[in-house]
Amino acid sequence: MKKLLFFILALLAFLVIGVQVITSAINETITKEDLPQAVYQDNTPFDQAHSALQDFFDVNSEEDNYSKIETFMNYMIYDSIKENLNEDYNPLGECETDVCRFIIVTDHATIDYAFATLNDDDQIVLTISVKRLSYPTVETAVHLVFDVTINELDASFTLTLNHAKIADKVISMTILDTIMSYVDKQAIEDSITYGELDLDEYTLTVSLLDIN
Repeated sequence: MKKLLFFILALLAFLVIGVQVITSAINETITKEDLPQAVYQDNTPFDQAHSALQDFFDVNSEEDNYSKIETFMNYMIYDSIKENLNEDYNPLGECETDVCRFIIVTDHATIDYAFATLNDDDQIVLTISVKRLSYPTVETAVHLVFDVTINELDASFTLTLNHAKIADKVISMTILDTIMSYVDKQAIEDSITYGELDLDEYTLTVSLLDIN
């Protein structure tokens, strides 16, 4: 009996250590300070996204097109969250309840932040902060890295997924396809307030000509 109990305790210890090793390998902390502060302090993200898109091909603007896309993406993300996911979301406000702090809360995990950045290769990186607050606790982030194609003829741009990462670990497209096979792609595509999102091709196309 003592040998059996020792074996069970050793197995439990091994499993606990294994879980800790796995979760620590993908650990990444994203805080509200990482958000684009001006965007998340604005009460009119739809109007600001529209304005940023109109500014996209303004020849008098000193800002380059890639930076304009980054600005637009952040306003569009915030507007999509407020309009279709959680109208009470206010990560920079004084509210401390889950409905204000988190974009989505489920029994398995929470999503608290989502924002876009421009990397040194002029790619748009969409960062989504994910936390699991119950055991096994996890604090990490998914990074979707998109190539940017600009089409001046129809005043549009297309983001095409180049690769995805969890923290700094690259996710293969096979694994990503498997994950996406379990989600409601149509619901996600419909949640975007600007542009055409295609989760089969992993693209987002936005054209000024399609905006009223």
